[in-house]
This record gives sequence, C-alpha cells and structure tokens, in this order.
Amino acid sequence: MNFQILKTHDFKQTVLSIGGQLIGGFGEEGGIEFEWGSDIGEDVVGADGEVTFSRTNDRRLYADITVMQTSAGYARLMALMRAQQAQSNIEELPFELSNPGTGERVACAYTVFKTRSDPTQQKQAQERTIRVLLPYAEVSGPETAL
Repeated sequence: MNFQILKTHDFKQTVLSIGGQLIGGFGEEGGIEFEWGSDIGEDVVGADGEVTFSRTNDRRLYADITVMQTSAGYARLMALMRAQQAQSNIEELPFELSNPGTGERVACAYTVFKTRSDPTQQKQAQERTIRVLLPYAEVSGPETAL
C-alpha cells in the first residue's frame, strides 16, 4: 500500500496587502517574486589560506509585484507610490503577504517603492511590474530560515 500524500497549491490563497490595501489582479503566472538583497554572508581567504566567513545581517528583501494594467491592484499600487514620492521622509507603509496553504508569510513595517513600470500600450492589456524594497523583512514558513 502506498501512503504518499498529494500536495496542492492554490495561488488564490495568497493575500497581499500594502498599507492595509489589498493588492490583486496579478499577471498570468501569478505575481510576487522575492529576491534577497545579499547573501547570508561573505567569505574571504587570507594570504596563509585561512578562511573567514562574515555574516552580512542584511534583512533587505526585494519584491517584484506583477499585476495587470487594468486591475484595481495596479491603481492602488500607483496611488501608494505617488503618495510616498510626495513625502519628505519615508513613513511606515506595512507590507503583509501570507498564504495559509503553504504557511509562508512575509512582513515588513516599511514598503519602499524602488521602480515603476514603463507605461507601454499594446493591443491587449499588459502586465505591470513594480519593485519594492522591504528593508527589514521578516520571513517565516515551513521551509524558510532567516
């Protein structure tokens, strides 16, 4: 008898909010990709061959959020970005992403808009990708270590 478990994934369970506003209307393949700001640490080797590993303690995380240009999520992101650009100092703008199906969660008190999407126009509605910086990201989940 085979006791393997069939696992499933449902992107619809993923909830993203920035500044308390729900972001949806993602692109064809989903819509949130993360990239760490740096490696866990850096290594150097001395002239005598001794290796030293230095932890970077860098918690920066970049999130590329891809939404359809016609979505309410895109309109909300652009409104949040414009409001942040008008600030003299970057104020708190909480980022919360969770997926109860996978148990993964990403949170940060600050969301900093780093790039904006090009305003291209095509025959069909296009995707827009906005990169945000999460300077003090907290990541948790079953397979995640920070």
